[in-house]
Amino acid sequence: MHRLACFHIVLFLLLLASCTPDVEVYAPERELYIVYGILNPQAPVQYVTVTKVFQFQGDAYAYAAQTDLTARGLEVTLNADTLVWTSRLVEIIDSVPGLFAATTGAYRFETAGAQALQAGKRYDLRITKPGDPNFLITSYTEIPTQPVLTEPGEPIFSVQQGTYTFPTVDFSLDQSVYFDRGTGKGFELRIYASYKDAGTIHTARWGPTSIFKTPVRCHANVGAGESCYQIPGGNVPNVWHSILSNYPDTVDFIDTLRVARSLDSLDKTAWMEITAVDSFLTSYLVANNPFGFGLNLLMDKQEFSNISGDNAGVFGSINTASNYIFLGSCTRWLMGLRGRRPPGCGG
Repeated sequence: MHRLACFHIVLFLLLLASCTPDVEVYAPERELYIVYGILNPQAPVQYVTVTKVFQFQGDAYAYAAQTDLTARGLEVTLNADTLVWTSRLVEIIDSVPGLFAATTGAYRFETAGAQALQAGKRYDLRITKPGDPNFLITSYTEIPTQPVLTEPGEPIFSVQQGTYTFPTVDFSLDQSVYFDRGTGKGFELRIYASYKDAGTIHTARWGPTSIFKTPVRCHANVGAGESCYQIPGGNVPNVWHSILSNYPDTVDFIDTLRVARSLDSLDKTAWMEITAVDSFLTSYLVANNPFGFGLNLLMDKQEFSNISGDNAGVFGSINTASNYIFLGSCTRWLMGLRGRRPPGCGG
């Protein structure tokens, strides 16, 4: 993510150079940094990357592939009330071999057990450089509280039978997902289904949606403190069908145990996940959305950053909740799983 920001700057300079060839776009050298970090209170570790902004008269891709842009030797800490988390620099292998340097340095915080982060609390990021009392980069985020999925909701318990089941959802029809917002500013929805191919478990994903701040396609029945996202009928199974079609004869999707006397016994093959996003990260993602802006991107689309000074990037936080579901028979058929078409199921 931080590398993309570096190239945003390079692209900006190249665009200026192409439009106004008589303007000198290369400024005198000075230290500028890109900082990225997204806190997750449910994760046992957190990462913050700090990289150097560069100007290069030549092939910027080749330069980035051969040059370590990590800002090393810094002291990066998290602070909340009187508590302080101190990071250590670790190396992360690049996910796209050959495009960038083989590894990237990242500042890692241990946040398991007694060091766990807490929803609803403010965390201040502080970056200093030993031996340079004037060097200081700061930011902060307040971790949103966990959203609560209300529809589809919690497991269903039958008092008469003494059994549990998960809500059954038919994605062949329009489906509205309702949830309590908590303190999140923006939200993102994903839906997962696990399956086996030759004995190996894989996961098919629908989403993520774009970050949304208000109900999407839900025009009624949205209460105070609640939000909603309506998924168009057929959208989810069509996406999953394109994934499962790569394994036409070997896919095994087992969710036969749909009623049991204990939750642990139920088959857990599909689930919904809603992620709450803090104010700063929401603003950053909306500002960097390539859609919804005018043609003149340099004038209409200003990149948001909450990193102090002339530095760029974002320091934000998320909190996630999920509920298990069962897939309706029509959804399963539209996914391309074997079996007869259920009565009344189109496609």
